[in-house]
Amino acid sequence: MVRLYLPVERLDGEQVDLLPDEIGYLTRVRRLSVGDAVEVFDGRGGRWPGILQPGKERLSLGARVQDRARRRFSFELWQGLPKGERMEWVIQKATELGVTRIVPLACERAVVKLTPARAVAKLQRWRKIAQEAARQSGRADVPEVAEVATLSALTDWSSAGRQAALMYEREDRVALRTFLDGIAMGAHVALVVGPEGGFDATEVERVSAAGIPLLGLGDRMLRTETAAVAVCVLALAASGGMGGGEA
Repeated sequence: MVRLYLPVERLDGEQVDLLPDEIGYLTRVRRLSVGDAVEVFDGRGGRWPGILQPGKERLSLGARVQDRARRRFSFELWQGLPKGERMEWVIQKATELGVTRIVPLACERAVVKLTPARAVAKLQRWRKIAQEAARQSGRADVPEVAEVATLSALTDWSSAGRQAALMYEREDRVALRTFLDGIAMGAHVALVVGPEGGFDATEVERVSAAGIPLLGLGDRMLRTETAAVAVCVLALAASGGMGGGEA
């Protein structure tokens, strides 16, 4: 099924006019003809069946499709900024694996240091990647890609009654799977992965002092992008999203 993202404010009737780039995607990239079916999603969990109308400049919309069963809990990924294009790869895979939000982290040991102007450009690119990954993977929602933050924002986030955990390569007492098994129904969890160089000792101490648990990922030293995928896979499975439910 060909899928198309449209902002919810444009989905207020039985038909929707398409913009030039949307027409190009449906007719030139996906080679649809008049009468072909399209699934429209609004990035917030809504989806509608659509039919390409004569002229190929408009879709007719059917009734909103009933949402599927929800998961036991939702989770987001806080990712230390990696080098090169690895952040784009992490965002793509994390979106496919069901995160509800991705927070790029500026860490002490991160090689990447973004200027304000570069951070704005990166954020636009990252959000587009999340939208495209949601379309490809069949999600009706698009995870938020937040502005670049620091670990101090994590302590504020977790103090609001939500749960967070930091992946730490020197931790071998509590495993991520054990932590996830204890998450209550309807909870929201932030899972934190460091950059290539890991977290600085002062960062770990600050997080631990705030009551945020440090979790291990086993006896292997994983690359940051591998750790991000491993964390998301385990969280997706523990939430009931592998074989049932939807992000």
